[in-house]
Amino acid sequence: MLLRFALENHRSVLERVELSMVAVDRDRPAAREVPNRSERVLTTAVLFGPNASGKTNVLRGLAWLTAAVGESLQFWGRFWGDGVPREPCRYGDGPTRPSTFEVELLVGGIHTAYRLVVDDRRVQEEVLATYPLGRRRILFERTGDELRVRRGLGELAAGVRPLLRPTNLVLSAVLQLPETAPEVANVARALQGFWARVPRRVLVPAGFPPEGIVVPDPLWAPTAQLFDPQVSRDAELRRAVIEFLQAADLGVVDAKVVEHAPPRHDLRWWQTRHPVLVHRVEGREVELDFPEESAGTQMWFSLLGPVLQALRSGSVFLIDELDASLHPALSARLIQLFQDPETNPNNAQLLCTAHDPSLLQVLNRDEVWFTERTPQGTTSLVALSDYGGDQVRRSTNLERAYLRGRFGAQPLVDDVQLEEAVAQVTRAGCAPVLTGPG
Repeated sequence: MLLRFALENHRSVLERVELSMVAVDRDRPAAREVPNRSERVLTTAVLFGPNASGKTNVLRGLAWLTAAVGESLQFWGRFWGDGVPREPCRYGDGPTRPSTFEVELLVGGIHTAYRLVVDDRRVQEEVLATYPLGRRRILFERTGDELRVRRGLGELAAGVRPLLRPTNLVLSAVLQLPETAPEVANVARALQGFWARVPRRVLVPAGFPPEGIVVPDPLWAPTAQLFDPQVSRDAELRRAVIEFLQAADLGVVDAKVVEHAPPRHDLRWWQTRHPVLVHRVEGREVELDFPEESAGTQMWFSLLGPVLQALRSGSVFLIDELDASLHPALSARLIQLFQDPETNPNNAQLLCTAHDPSLLQVLNRDEVWFTERTPQGTTSLVALSDYGGDQVRRSTNLERAYLRGRFGAQPLVDDVQLEEAVAQVTRAGCAPVLTGPG
């Protein structure tokens, strides 16, 4: 389980921000009791804020870290040579300042802390520590080219050093040598196992051949693969997806995968196949290709596979704009699936961004976070639970208070400027000439 995540100098985040999953209000089922911990841990955190305030960038920072653990050894050196594909803040001294990522996790019930500092050229610092009895125990510490490991982990050092380069992580190297240090490899696998539905910039170095760029799988691919017998034999998960489609009152009763081109070794799975959803109307079944479905149906179908996988495995799931194209009742139900111990017995965690204030009705104050854009154009992050007792109590109607601007994190729309801009166009006497794609 994720306990805390801190980020500094990534995209719009310049100064350090920290998101905590430690419960403030402990006496409720959504605040999970975990072994050997006095504090309780949350399974849900939702970030609200106006457009361009940076809420997505907070999740992007965590997604970047988890991807780095899985990719730095195999891809960074091959595609980036002597560089690190970080995304520093473009404001202030961001381009010249290192970027810092910190996570605290429970891995196998043990409190674990990982810290990574990078600049454009190399990994500056990487530290992994555990707190098995409440006291800090460093497993490895890397500063520049120097790697120090805890006594008893000599095999780890011997195995990792030949793989280590200035631009790849120790945790990435350990994934290639899981038997030499299981305690360290478990942390790497835990971070690599995060699910992320967060926009990811495709960083392409200068001179990189276009044919070498790997296009990400479409959002529907993880769910659709469950219905392809050549890819998945997980009948239990497939049935669960169908039940969720039926329960959402979308008119969908089944799904399948159809080939639209002969499979080839040089094409991705989704380039030769696509999902088809089956509807039952007046006693007969009608098949609709996925693009024919509504945006809400497409979103619900795309989310179900990863959501159910996360709930089953107890992993962390990051979703940007959970409420995009979904009815508020469906968005709220997804949140409640992670809050309820009956549907989430393995302590999976959902971290997401949203705009719909009605979701505040199903959230406790310690599950809500706000982002705002500072005068310098950077991102600030504050927990709703940090507000004083007079401003927010457990009995407060959070939706009403938020809409009234009590917590900030609202867009300051300049109505006069908007109206003047429209007036300028309408006074011109003719419609602007706009050309669409293609």
